[in-house]
Order: sequence, then structure tokens, then C-alpha cells
Amino acid sequence: MKSIHYALIAILTTSLALWLGTEHALSTPLHFWPLRKTIIYGSGIIAIIAMSFGTLLAIRQFFSDSFLDGLDKRYKLHKWLGIAGFVAAVTHWLFIKAPKWLVDLDILIKPIKNKHGNGESLSWLANFFDYQRHFAKDIGEWAFYALIILVLLMLSKKITYKLARQSHKLMTVVYLVLVYHSVVLMKIADWVTPMGIFLMLVLVAGSVSALISLFGKVGSAKQAHGQISTLQHYTDNKVLAVTIQLTTPWSGHDAGQYAFVTFDKKEGPHPFSITSSWGDSGDISFNIKQIGDYVNTLPSSLAVGDDVIVEGPYGNFNIDSDKQQHIWIAGGIGIAPFLSRLDSLANQENTPDITLFYTTRMPDDAFIKQVNNRCERAGVTVHIINTKQRSGLTAAEIAAVVNNFSTTDVWFCGPAKFGNILKSHFVKAGLSRHDFHQELFDMR
Repeated sequence: MKSIHYALIAILTTSLALWLGTEHALSTPLHFWPLRKTIIYGSGIIAIIAMSFGTLLAIRQFFSDSFLDGLDKRYKLHKWLGIAGFVAAVTHWLFIKAPKWLVDLDILIKPIKNKHGNGESLSWLANFFDYQRHFAKDIGEWAFYALIILVLLMLSKKITYKLARQSHKLMTVVYLVLVYHSVVLMKIADWVTPMGIFLMLVLVAGSVSALISLFGKVGSAKQAHGQISTLQHYTDNKVLAVTIQLTTPWSGHDAGQYAFVTFDKKEGPHPFSITSSWGDSGDISFNIKQIGDYVNTLPSSLAVGDDVIVEGPYGNFNIDSDKQQHIWIAGGIGIAPFLSRLDSLANQENTPDITLFYTTRMPDDAFIKQVNNRCERAGVTVHIINTKQRSGLTAAEIAAVVNNFSTTDVWFCGPAKFGNILKSHFVKAGLSRHDFHQELFDMR
């Protein structure tokens, strides 16, 4: 997580420093109207830079999976940059609008503008942008209102995954409009400054990324095609196990990784953890929890032989280290990434001492039997905690089984709040923060 904290701070402080250095904002007279003009300009620059980096990070094929420690971390940074850009955009809008309202209420006095200008003739480029200023201001304002609606939609956990994905695509249109707004209203002299050069680079990168998203090419370089070969529905815990026979090349994957799977092109790709190890058979398996309107329909809508697109693999949750003692903790469908590691361990010798704690509210007998069988073949000790019959798993309960945390790696996949509680306890008990591994599987 520290990597994305540092990246966020670096992006925002660099943007702020370049603006302050270019505009000499710290030497602006301490009077309202000059300060207002400076803040409007600076907040607009920071907003569009944050949005540009956020748009760039949303394009999955531009970076290796180790960049910022995995796609999940990049998406978290993408979200934070979106919020930062939104806050800067709101500040930009308020400093434009609020003083006008105060002038209308006779609380502020508007300064008199020099309508005659400075007598200098404008270059053809300056004339070109000057001619579009009024339109750029108007369209930028309407884009801001659209931005508010889309941000509120995307921050809501109640909307469907499909609507969230469509909202992200609309956001790229809004972003491109704001790029136009920024380019037209940017001071021409500032384009040859460090701030202008930096802004030009991020606007180009952000615009290319937005176009890739608009034309549906995100992740296209990492796609493989296949057909569903087996389906098994565990009704008690509402999990659908899907095996896909890939018919086009796949780069292979490590235990703990995930992929975006498209069963229906209209619905688009959904991320699911891979539950099988990679071999020569060309098969890849997923355990899909029935959460959400679309995923709930999969047991009745999917059939053996259906065409599927698999994109990936992604993730750095590789469930492997040199330490001889491991603790695995899975909550609900968080068991999925551990299943693929169990398969690979079954074919290895000299495996580490591994204890798996699996908590579930809806245990399915057939599924639990499969977990137990895989653990037995891999030589992994497993504890099944049925939270329907007893209270949830506690850190003290884990510590009673494995208490030497200085020689332990902990791998957690499940509800984030639960993971944070466990991490806090283990760190206090002597575990290094770097030895608690938790992937941020929330893609919203």
C-alpha cells in the first residue's frame, strides 16, 4: 500500500510545485480578486493532471503487473486520483461561481476590467484559442456537472457492475471535453515552461488512454479465447465452478492471480480469481460467487460449449515465499486464489508448513469436501470455521495454533475490514508489515 501512497503524493506535490513555480503563486498580492484568479488557474491544472493520471492507470495493458505492486493497487490509486481530481474541480468551479453570486448580492465589488487591452496584436495561435474561449468555458462547465453525476454513481456500491463500467466509459468522454477546456484556456506562454511541458505529456497520455477505453480496446493484448468445458454449481454456498478450455495462446499464470472473464460481450468483462494451476491441458478454472444481478444469472445462463474471452493474468498475490511457516486466511469466496496454490503444492516436494483457516457463512458439503481433499493432497492443515454455527475467526485463535510470527508469512483474502483487524493484531505480536499479504480485490 505504501507504493500507491507515495505515488499519489508524488503526483499531487509535483503538480502543485510546478504550478506554484510557474505562476509565482506565493508572491500573488494578498487581495481577493488576484488570489481568486490564481486559485482558479491552479486548481484547474491540478484537477486535469490528476484525472489524466487516473485515466492512464485505468488502461490495463500499459504497465507490467509489478507496477505499483499489481493491478489492484493501480485501481486503488486510480480511485484516489479520481477523488483528488474531483475535489480540485469543485474548488475550481466554486472560485469561479461563488464570487459572482456574492457580487450579485452586493457583498463583493467586482473590479473594473480594462476593455481596451494592452495594445499588443495576438499571434495566429493566440487568436485561434481566444476565439474558442467562450465555448471552452461553457462546455467545461457542463462537463463539470456531468462529472458530479458520474462520480456520485461510481462511488455508490448499490449500482450494478455493468452500470459502473458504462459510467467509467462516459467519464472518458467527460475527460476529453475537459482536456479541450484546459488546452484552450491555458496561457500560451505557459506551454514552454516545465509545467506546460509536463501537462502536455500527461494530457497526451491521458487522451490516448481515453480513446483506447472508448473503442473497447482495454486489455485486448492480453486476451485469450476459449469454450466452457465443465460447470458445477455449489448451491449451498452459491458458488459456480467454471472450467474453460482455452483455444488461443495463454501466457500462463501463477497461483493467486485473477483474470477478467467475458461470458457476454454486452455485459463486458468481470474479474474472478483463478482456482486452477497452469498446465499443458489448456484448462483454466474459476469459482464465481453469486453476488450481484448479473452473476446471479450465470448458473442458469451458462452452458458447456459457450464461447468465453479470458483476459490476464493479473495480480501479485502469488502465495509463495522462502519462509518455512505460512498462515493462509480465506473469508468466503476468498478461498479461490488458495485453491490454485493447493494444486501446485500437490506436485511439489519439501513444501513449507502451511495452516489454512477458511471461514464461511454458507458451507456446501461438496465444496468443503473438495477443499479438504486438495489440502490433504498438498499437505496443508486446514481449519473450517462455519460462522453460521459460531462466532467468526479471531486473531487470538490463529495465534493459539501458530504463535511464532517472526518466521511466518500471512496470506489473507477476504473482507478488507477483517483483514485490517488481523493485520493490526499480528503486527503487534511481532509480524513484519511486509509479511502480511493482502490483495485489494475491490474493483469498484
